[in-house]
Amino acid sequence: MVTEIGGDVLVVPLAAPDSDSGDPDKVPADRLLPGRHVSRRSIPGESMTTRRMTRQQEHDFYADPQTQTPQGPPRRRRTAKLTELVPVRFPADTLDRVRQLADADDRSVSSWIRRAVEHELDTADDRQP
Repeated sequence: MVTEIGGDVLVVPLAAPDSDSGDPDKVPADRLLPGRHVSRRSIPGESMTTRRMTRQQEHDFYADPQTQTPQGPPRRRRTAKLTELVPVRFPADTLDRVRQLADADDRSVSSWIRRAVEHELDTADDRQP
């Protein structure tokens, strides 16, 4: 079994080797799996997840051209591709509560709402005869 941990390739034999070729140090280099991309490193600077900002501070932060430069490797969604934008409006007090719950779960508001809808769909399926 071969895996990558923190940028290092780890080889763990699942069975006793038949010969000396089972020793990872003796396996020819062309037989080793190529290393993956450089592991993700934290973005330099202060972490945005621990820094509390008001909506106005967030607006000012992202309006600054210096903070609009992408940093680090791109992150791809692991879920299925999203299809279309569905505008939904909430009363102000409901949206404030959703923002609080999303922040508590360290999620975006959109991600929190998607998860809530998926949960409701799952429970609706359970209620169907």
